[in-house]
Amino acid sequence: MLVISVIWFIWHFPIYRLPWITAGSSNYLIFFLMILNLILVFLHKNEEGAFGFTILLVVIGSYKTLQVLKCKQDNKIQQITDSTSFFLFFLLLWNFLIQHCQIGDPVLYPSPMKIASIMIEEFPRFIDNLQFSLVLLSVSFIFAFDLAFPLGILLSLNHRIQNIADPYVKIISLISPIAYLPYAIGLMPNFWLASVFVVFNGMFWPILKWTIYGVTTVDSNYIFTSESLGLSSFQYFHKVLIPAIMPSVLSGIGGSISGGFGVLIAAEMLGSSRGLGFFIKYFSNFLNYPKVLVGIIYLGLSVCIVMKLYEKLQKKILSWQTKERKEEQHEIFWKIFSFK
Repeated sequence: MLVISVIWFIWHFPIYRLPWITAGSSNYLIFFLMILNLILVFLHKNEEGAFGFTILLVVIGSYKTLQVLKCKQDNKIQQITDSTSFFLFFLLLWNFLIQHCQIGDPVLYPSPMKIASIMIEEFPRFIDNLQFSLVLLSVSFIFAFDLAFPLGILLSLNHRIQNIADPYVKIISLISPIAYLPYAIGLMPNFWLASVFVVFNGMFWPILKWTIYGVTTVDSNYIFTSESLGLSSFQYFHKVLIPAIMPSVLSGIGGSISGGFGVLIAAEMLGSSRGLGFFIKYFSNFLNYPKVLVGIIYLGLSVCIVMKLYEKLQKKILSWQTKERKEEQHEIFWKIFSFK
C-alpha cells in the first residue's frame, strides 16, 4: 500500500514539472545531495568501506561534471543532472536507512559503504570472471551470426521456402535455450562447449528473425531501380540488399547480445567453474549476500557497458541514415521557407 501511495504521489505531483527545477538548479541539487552523502559518510567514518564509498562519490561527481561541461544541449544536460540527482538521492536514502537508522538485517541488506568496500576487494576476481564470460559470449555470437545471417537471407529470397520455414522458426525460437543444457552436456566433450551451444541458441534466433524481417521489408523501389540499372546479382547484394537490411540486422544483434547475457549467466550458474554467473552462484552457496549483491551490480554494469559500446558501433555503422535524415529535414525546412 505504501508503494502504491508513493507511485501515485510521483505520478500526480512530479517534481521535475516544477518551473524552478531547471538544468542550472539541478546542479545545485546534485551538490546538495553530494554534501549530504559525505556528511553521512563522515558520521560513520570508522565503519568498513567509508573510504571506498567516498571515492565512489568523488568519481561519480567528477564524471558527471565532465559530461555536463562537454555537453552543449540543454535537454541532454537536464537528463544528466536529473539522473545523477536521482542516483545520489537513492544512495543517500539507502545509506541513511541501513547504515544510520540500522533498519533491516545487515546480512540481507548491506549498506552502500560495505558494498563499495566489497566491490574494491572483489574487483580482480570480477575482471577474471568477466573475461571468461566475454570470451564465451563472443565465440557464441560469431557462430550464431555466421550461420543466422546468410541463412536468413536464403530463407527470405524464396517465398515458398520462407512459408515452409516460418512456423518452425517461430516455434523453435520460443523454446528457452537453457532447456538444451542437459542434452548439450551429454553431447559436448566439456561444459565450456556445452555453454557455447546453449548461448549460441539464445543468440541465433533473434538474428535470424530480424534478418528475415529485413529482407522481406526491403523497399520495392530499391529492387526496381537495381533492375533498371542492370545490376548483377552480386552488385545487388553488395550495394542494395545488405545496406537496406542492416538496420534490422543490427537490431537483431542488439537483442541477441542482451538475451545472450541472460542465457550465459544461467548456464554459468548451473555448472561452470568461472564466469559472472559462477561469481554470483559461488557466494550464494555460502549465503554471503553482500557479495551476491556485488556480483549482481557488476553484472548490470557489464551489460550496460557492452550495450553502450554496441550502440555507439551501431550509430557509426548507420551514420548514413543520420546524414539522410538531416538532408531530408533540411529539404523540408527549405520548402517551408520558400513557400512562406
